[in-house]
Amino acid sequence: MSVQKSRKNEILRYLIKIKLFRSLYFNLTNNFYSKYKILVENTSEDLLYPSKLVININDFKEITKISEAAFKKGESDYINPQYFLSMQNYINGLGWIFDSTYGDQIINKFHLSPGAIVAIDTVSRLIKKKKIGNGHIVDLGCGLGNLLGYLETIMDRKFLHGMDDFSQIKSDDVRKYQSKTFKFNITSELPNVSYDMFILNESPISLFTQEIKLHNPKYIFTDTLYYLKTPPHQSVTDTYKIVEFNEVFVLLEATS
Repeated sequence: MSVQKSRKNEILRYLIKIKLFRSLYFNLTNNFYSKYKILVENTSEDLLYPSKLVININDFKEITKISEAAFKKGESDYINPQYFLSMQNYINGLGWIFDSTYGDQIINKFHLSPGAIVAIDTVSRLIKKKKIGNGHIVDLGCGLGNLLGYLETIMDRKFLHGMDDFSQIKSDDVRKYQSKTFKFNITSELPNVSYDMFILNESPISLFTQEIKLHNPKYIFTDTLYYLKTPPHQSVTDTYKIVEFNEVFVLLEATS
């Protein structure tokens, strides 16, 4: 990253902490906070999840090193070297939302998108509460499948899947990344198994309405930003209810 670009990001990072600027920034781009306010007003206050991670960040240091190593010079000729940089550089607002909610010293500890970090935390909490654990979890629109490497530290890999239509990344690039990292087989079709959770990072739930109908996962995890920008189809809202949310994520649970 150039010095000029780095300095610009640091200035924006500082400004975003200022409530007035943050409000103006998001209202000008996607009206996030105005939409979020409506969500808060129409959802039970008991479901508002605290802005604190339960997971120990240090538990994932080695996973981050493995993923970062696949992007070292000479190792990632098959992938745009800016892939993770663009994922975390706050262009779509997710980074700013995460920092203002959880603090600005966390994202750079992971090789993940902001929402994926909270997905790990959510899965970990649900496992500890014994609400999930016997079913499968799939990362829909998983890209390289890097989240699966992190999830493997808290659950058996045989229950983890990654699915992508490869419209934004080449399947061969994904295969090469996985061969250097976590050895998951990322496919374009969902295995016909019983699902504890669908994880949708930076993907609207509405894109997977049919898959949700067919497999009826116990939980659906998604980014609040995408949940508000593109609300789920009524067939989903009729059969799922919000059980946790904050500015970063929304967790829905099947009602039957």
